[in-house]
This record gives sequence, C-alpha cells and structure tokens, in this order.
Amino acid sequence: MPAGTPGSARHSSSTTAGQKKQPAEPRPSASIILLSPTNQVLLLHRVHTSSAFPSAHVFPGGNLSAFHDGDIPPPGDSGRHADSFPYRLGAIRETFEESGILLARDMWAGGDALLNLPSAERDEARRAIYENKERFVDWVERVGGVVDAENLLPFTRWITPEATPKRFTTQMYLYMLPLSSSEDPAIAAAQSEAMIPKPDGGVEHMAARFDDAASWLEKQRKGEIILFPPQCFLLQLISQFLTGPPPPPAGSGNNLAEEATEHYARQRERLRGFLDTVPTATEPRAAAHHTARIPWKDKVISPVTLGVRRRDRRAILGLDKPGPELKGTERGGDWERVVLVKFGKGVARDVEVRSREEVLAEEREAERAAEALKFMAAAFAHPRVGIAAIIPNAEGKVLLGKRLSSHGSGTWQFPGGHLEFGETYFACAEREVAEETGLKVQATRLVAVTNDVFEDMGKHYVTLFVLCRMQEPAAEPELLEPDKCEGWYWVDWEEVRAWCHHHDNAEPPWEDKKCFLPIRNLVIEQPEINLSS
Repeated sequence: MPAGTPGSARHSSSTTAGQKKQPAEPRPSASIILLSPTNQVLLLHRVHTSSAFPSAHVFPGGNLSAFHDGDIPPPGDSGRHADSFPYRLGAIRETFEESGILLARDMWAGGDALLNLPSAERDEARRAIYENKERFVDWVERVGGVVDAENLLPFTRWITPEATPKRFTTQMYLYMLPLSSSEDPAIAAAQSEAMIPKPDGGVEHMAARFDDAASWLEKQRKGEIILFPPQCFLLQLISQFLTGPPPPPAGSGNNLAEEATEHYARQRERLRGFLDTVPTATEPRAAAHHTARIPWKDKVISPVTLGVRRRDRRAILGLDKPGPELKGTERGGDWERVVLVKFGKGVARDVEVRSREEVLAEEREAERAAEALKFMAAAFAHPRVGIAAIIPNAEGKVLLGKRLSSHGSGTWQFPGGHLEFGETYFACAEREVAEETGLKVQATRLVAVTNDVFEDMGKHYVTLFVLCRMQEPAAEPELLEPDKCEGWYWVDWEEVRAWCHHHDNAEPPWEDKKCFLPIRNLVIEQPEINLSS
C-alpha cells in the first residue's frame, strides 16, 4: 500500500457561487528513506498498472492501519500531524509489506542485530499481515523480534495540497541499516534489483533497488524514471552528504574495508547533524524567515503553486506552508527552495529543486523582457489582416472553436487565420476552413470588418468576416489542429451575442464563455447583424 505522494495539485471546484469546497481530510501515512550499508537509497518502482502513482519510483511506505498500528489522533487534533509511535510502526510495517525488508531487532540474539528470516517465511507473513490475519507487532514478537522504531529519524512531514481530491499527511523517516555487511536476503537482493511480488498474492510485482541519491536524481533528470516532488526534494537534500564510495586508495592498504566503513559512518554523522541544525537556510532573506528556525526533523511541507514559469511552463511550488490543517501554528516547511515540475495525467515530469530567490528573480527578468518585447512589437509592427469564416449550418447555428494558442487562449472564435501575400480574402477563408475543420465551403460575401487591438499582446489586426456556405450541408467539422483548438461546436448566434454581453462575468454559466476580441467588437459595433444565414 503506497504512501501518499503530496506533490501534485489540481484546481478545486466550487459547490456554489462564492463558496469554496472544503478540502479532503488528509489520511495518515508514513514512508522510510532507507539507507543501505553503503549509504545508497532504496526506491520501489511501481508497475504501470498500479492504482496509485503508476510507473513512479517511491520510498517504501503507505497508509496507517488502526488494526496494526494503533489509534491515531482524530481530525482536528494537531497530534495527527506529528511524529508518534503509530506512524513509526506503520512505516516499518509498510516497508516490510512492500519490500520484504524487516526493520526489527533479533531479541533471541541479544537485540543488537536485525532479525534475519528466510524469504519464504517473510513472504507468508507479508500476505497474512496484508490480509489482516495477524497483527504485525504480534507476528514480530512471535518470531523473536521487536520493531526498531527508536532508530527511525524523523525527516519532514508532507501534507497534500488542499485542492487535491485524495490527501495524505505523510511522516517521512530516515533509517540507516547497519554498516556491517548484511546477509539479509531482502537487502542483498535490492543491492542489484529485486522483483518483489506484492503481498496481495503476487498479482503485481514491483522492482526494489538501492542506488546513490545522486544517481536517482540523474535518472530523473534524463527522463529515465519518474520522481514526485517529495522524493526528488529529499533525495536532493541527502545527496549533499551521501556522496558515494570513498576515493580509491593511493597505496595498497590492508584496511580498505575498515576505511570504507569509517567513510560511510562520517557521511551518516553529517546527515544526522543536518536534521537538527538551525537555521536551515543559508541565503540571508531565507535565513530570516521563521521556517529557517524549524529543524528538518520537524518541518511540515504542503506545496503551494506560486505560478507557472514563462520559459518552460513548469509549475513553481513553494514549500514553506504547512497546509490548511496547521494554518496559524508555528509549523512550516522550507522557504529557501522551490520545486519546478510539470504535472500531466497523474505523473510528475521534469522535477527540479531550485533556490526560490533565483527562480523568482528569473521570472521577474522574463516578465520585464516580455514587456519590453511587447512594446517593441507595438512600436514597429504594422497591423495584420485576419480572416474569420462564418459558416451557418442547416439549423442556422454558426461554427465556433475554443482556441488553445497563446493568442486568445480559452476564447471562442470562428475558423480563420492570416491573409497570405497575394491571396484574396475569399480564398483565405476557404483555405483556412479546410485546414482547420476539413469542411469544403464556398465564400459568398464580406459581411463585416473590425479593428482589433490586443494591447496586452502588443498586436493589431484588421479582421474581415466572410460568410461561407457549406458545399455538403450535412457535413460535420473535424479537429485537424488539436494544438490550436480544443474542438468545434455549432452555436446559436443569439447565444454568442449573450456571451459577449457577459464577457466580464466570472460566475456560472459565463465563466468559460469568453469570445475572441474580434467577435466581441463585431457584436458591439454591429449589434443588429444576423449571421444565421
């Protein structure tokens, strides 16, 4: 059962005009950043048919269970969003269910080593625990162990953005496997890559693998794997300390294994210190923010979209807010950094952790450049001629499409385009209609001309409206340029006029009924015009 990955956000809807929909209650979950004896990080590759986060690489973890993990504070209780034994137990249980790695001490051997069980016995237990046939702690005790909850190190909590339908409050932990080489079969298998059957009877498998934090990040950068913002962010932080194996020795030392162990121990010591150190920021403005005084073990992060990057249209996620459940408290996340990401079809792409100050400075510079370009275009450009083809059908409705291009995106317009050199406006109308809709039409007459100045875009058009007749009256339009138009629809002209009169109304049903500037000017300048025939 996967832990919630609270890095994506969708726009929320409204129940009634002016009334905001209440966010879903976050479900408690926990995940573990598990370090191998050589300080590599375990990630699980979920199958593409998975019901949650298909094809993504995730830390082991999942939702808490009252049956296995004990009582969890109810909604509204601040303890619901704080480290506690149920979260620790749930993290260890879910890691065992998903990967077969058991973080439990062997009490029959004195409690100093991890409990080591045969793979067949583990798989049988994973299924029984998954099916709630036996409580996890009871099984661990029965086989001579005790869960190693005290060695889990809290390392941020993530609360899914409030606009997301499924929300989680996910406690992240670090766990460092013993530095001595392990004979644990699950750990040994994941040192290369293990295909692990899920505890639901093996219907699905997932791959488990240890690798360097920097290697995981590089694979994500190249598009080889999918990482959601929390995984990418936390891997970025720990990669500062877990820098890989020691450099090759200068000579032929006899204590190479001992030196390597000391090397990894020093990495871990620095990482442990990082979890407790404040301030957590180095840039002056970030260091002055109150979140810099919250150590990493106590930070709570609920990503908030600050805007969309002009250069590549990636969302800019701020990480300083703790979410609506903790609003007004002293808790918070990280003001110094932001995450850049593209979301699409439930998948995160092109995830990158950057300095907040640098990204916002780049956006301010891009905005200034765009403004300068707009004014330069307005100063030196000449008006262009646009052709709008008016095509009535047998019912007297006219053909409209919803634009997707940056120029007038989201508004409704007739088929049409630019008048090319040497082209008549009748020929232009017929050509544009064929290119955009596949319809064969005959242009019959010029019905109107509008003067359209797009001040925000620095563009000026003279638009000629040409009435056209379909050569096949029963024909239907095709969407031939899906990158420019969302779809074609037959709309009553009186309805279009009503849209124009309510252009500035953002309330239902007018919020998505915005017409392109030439149509609005046509309705205003020639209110009596009839385009139905």
